[in-house]
Amino acid sequence: MKTVHLVVLLLAIGTLCACQFPKKTVAVSNPPGEGLTGKWYRGDGLGMNISLVLSTGGSYEAVWSGCLGEYGSARGSWVVEADKTGVRHVRFSALEEKGTMAGELTDVEISENRGEPILVPLGKDRKFFDKYGPSQDSCFQKWPLRRK
Repeated sequence: MKTVHLVVLLLAIGTLCACQFPKKTVAVSNPPGEGLTGKWYRGDGLGMNISLVLSTGGSYEAVWSGCLGEYGSARGSWVVEADKTGVRHVRFSALEEKGTMAGELTDVEISENRGEPILVPLGKDRKFFDKYGPSQDSCFQKWPLRRK
């Protein structure tokens, strides 16, 4: 009988203690696409100028233009995913691609430069980024471009 009373007493004390201390919670500071929606730009100011718009609803539109006009366009959907190492990517699923934008926009890595998000293309364009670092030529930056 003393054992039952002891168990009940310990359970009551445990419950009381659990109510006194706040439960540990993990706060998620950024939903996967937060801070990525809006206008982005990548280009050399001459023959390669890609304007990318990421919409809140998960759709995107991109236009490649240059000194002779519009060279291509793409539209579709985008989603943020993490690879096996935890690096976040924006993955694009095109509904329509025309001209130079055909196959151009499939996957970009989300990174940061001077406290601002950047989108780094993969493949041959990633090699350019790795060699020369972040610039308007090597990665997408939020528009308007911020010079620090």
